[in-house]
Amino acid sequence: MNRNAESDAPNNDAVEEIAARWVARQTGRVLAPAEKRSLDGWLDAAPAHRRAYERIRSTDSLIIALGAEPSILDLRRRALARRADRWSVSLFVATLAACAVVAIGLMEFGDRQADSELRDDEHALQLADSRYTTTIGERAAFNLPDGSVMMLNTNSVAQVIYVGRRRSVHLIKGEAFFTVAKDPSRPFEVFAADNVVTALGTAFDVRVRDGGMTMALVEGRVRVAPRRGSQAARSGVIVNAGEVLSVRNDGVAAIRPADTRPLTSWSRGQLIFDNTPLGEAVAEMNRYSATNLIVGSDGIGSLKVTGVFRAGDVDRFADAATEVFNLRKTRSANGEIILERRAP
Repeated sequence: MNRNAESDAPNNDAVEEIAARWVARQTGRVLAPAEKRSLDGWLDAAPAHRRAYERIRSTDSLIIALGAEPSILDLRRRALARRADRWSVSLFVATLAACAVVAIGLMEFGDRQADSELRDDEHALQLADSRYTTTIGERAAFNLPDGSVMMLNTNSVAQVIYVGRRRSVHLIKGEAFFTVAKDPSRPFEVFAADNVVTALGTAFDVRVRDGGMTMALVEGRVRVAPRRGSQAARSGVIVNAGEVLSVRNDGVAAIRPADTRPLTSWSRGQLIFDNTPLGEAVAEMNRYSATNLIVGSDGIGSLKVTGVFRAGDVDRFADAATEVFNLRKTRSANGEIILERRAP
């Protein structure tokens, strides 16, 4: 289960389907202003969106005269209603093109039922392929189309893909807390470090690290599985509320019971340390600030820290550490805060 660059790339299958749906939506009608804004936003989000849209639109223009033929309408509806992949979109276009040789000029614009189906699925188009980011020290909450909420922690990147019956988020970097709206017919999937977390309705935190991922479950139940490997491996493991799952990049996983409050305290702007080694606490504080703390003396990194600190307030943390552990605080030429033992 080594990380693969493909897990960070936009989902090409989803892009193909979204592009096809937008093209089909404009058959025989003009987009409403709100629809036009949604389309423009989606096209501007990534060059791949516009390429897929233009390619499918140019192909569709050759066969659009077939729009009212009942058999073609049925084929079109079924192709668009399915969870399309590259093959289903290509097959749909190729079939229509073949039919055009026989039937072109005999049909008229239409397909009201397909338009209705597309309008019913409008939420899938609004945020179907959107990327969200936060900078160092920033936290941000995003309302997703189904009522779920995603909160991104500092310096994080996530890609949200909602298409048809599919709800998925690719956590490319950093950490996110999810409060998932219950919908048994549409599992909520989070892809992180070559693993997928599947939930129906729950609240959990996922963090991508250099060595793998960590998932803390606050409520509900989720299944976590590798994206690759044997069928048995891909069946995954079940994680219950109050448990933390850690998965290394080599596939080694461990589940342990834990108090999830310290792990999710960042969502409230706090960092909670409970007998945490100073070196680990410093590394966590540094995630939220452009000014880095440095452990400058051997041995002090193992000192145990207990307390609640405001995320990003490295100065207050450094002041507390110097007072409790009798350390010295200095600043380097580039502004780093260095914690060192006091001279005897």
